Amino acid sequence: MNNDITIVIPLHTLGSENVDFLKKAIDSVRTCQKYYNDGKLIVSVVAPFEDSTNTNLVDKWILNDSGDTTYCGQVNYAVQHIDTKYFSILEYDDTYTEKWFKFFKDYVFGNEDVSVFLPLTIVTDAGGEHWQYGNEAALAEFFSSELGFLDFDCLQDWSAFALMGAIINREDFVNVGMYKPSIKLAFDYELLLRMTNKKLRVMVIPKEGYKHIVGRENSMMDVYRKEMDGTDEVQKWFELAKREYQYTEDRKKGISRKQKVEEVK
Repeated sequence: MNNDITIVIPLHTLGSENVDFLKKAIDSVRTCQKYYNDGKLIVSVVAPFEDSTNTNLVDKWILNDSGDTTYCGQVNYAVQHIDTKYFSILEYDDTYTEKWFKFFKDYVFGNEDVSVFLPLTIVTDAGGEHWQYGNEAALAEFFSSELGFLDFDCLQDWSAFALMGAIINREDFVNVGMYKPSIKLAFDYELLLRMTNKKLRVMVIPKEGYKHIVGRENSMMDVYRKEMDGTDEVQKWFELAKREYQYTEDRKKGISRKQKVEEVK
């Protein structure tokens, strides 16, 4: 069996600052490879442009000419152009912990039916001065019906799970409908609702696997939050996710953000 894993890095622009972050992110994959001896970690950058100066950094450069250059659109396009059983999303300004894929290898044994393996994520601010864990709630006793797993019921009360760094079964991701680009901010949550509603298994491996920076100027989440009108609008995206999970297709694609928000008021 081929145990290669594709690392998908969505890239929207490539300025000098981005290149420095990108190199650091890719270096973390190369370090992980030293501990993951079951297959190759294939670094695949997906972008709406070609770049000949940095292709030596990556294994595969995927030109996204679909016209959808949102984060979700980038990931969806990449997943349709890879052929490994599993893939993982690495944001270009984040890094993996060195043994994350080794931990996956240890935990996938006996859990081959799991569709998504989430890491314990170390979340820090841009200055690296403050940190907290992400995805840790599933490790609390009585949080869900099975310790360490997410289910549809527990997601009704807790939405703070993120898929960056997760190792995802590509076929399950495609069959469930992939990301819905029309849903901003709450797209991970909506996808997890959709997957668990269809009884796909989502597991949190109780090991630190990913380091995520929040609050960085001009990051995706920073841009999204600046576009929104405060907490109320953020909440409405999560309410929309609770309505849309039951549909496989992104029925709202092409409708403006303002229109969608108005629908859930």
